[in-house]
Amino acid sequence: MEREFNLAEMSREALDALRQKIDTELDARAFEARMRQELKSHMNRQEWINSHHDAQRRRR
Repeated sequence: MEREFNLAEMSREALDALRQKIDTELDARAFEARMRQELKSHMNRQEWINSHHDAQRRRR
């Protein structure tokens, strides 16, 4: 959903509220990106551990 804003017509309070909404959205996006990266890293690490254990079992 894309909205248009006429910043020149907005009050100081409205501009502050808009800035807060933008900051909140950017924080949420950054959090989501960090969580995706952390999950990807965890899954890669788990995959390596599983393959390492499989290789050890084959050696026995």
